[in-house]
Amino acid sequence: MEIIITTHAQRQLKKLSAAAIQELKAAILGLARWPDVENVIRLKNRPDYRLRVGRWRVLFEVSEGRLFITQVLLRDEQTY
Repeated sequence: MEIIITTHAQRQLKKLSAAAIQELKAAILGLARWPDVENVIRLKNRPDYRLRVGRWRVLFEVSEGRLFITQVLLRDEQTY
């Protein structure tokens, strides 16, 4: 599966520490095995999915054989 990181998500990743980026990168590359991926749920009343990576959340959509990373967020009460 092709993984595409949107410009918005790229900007969010650039603001993180090197350790966080490395951890998230490994998890995002693991999404290539879609749909056999752990720590992923479909969000209610939304068309996207959530990947949990420690304190971080990676929001993504799947369309036409492509996986689009839309946001990378630190989990807090305003994440969703």
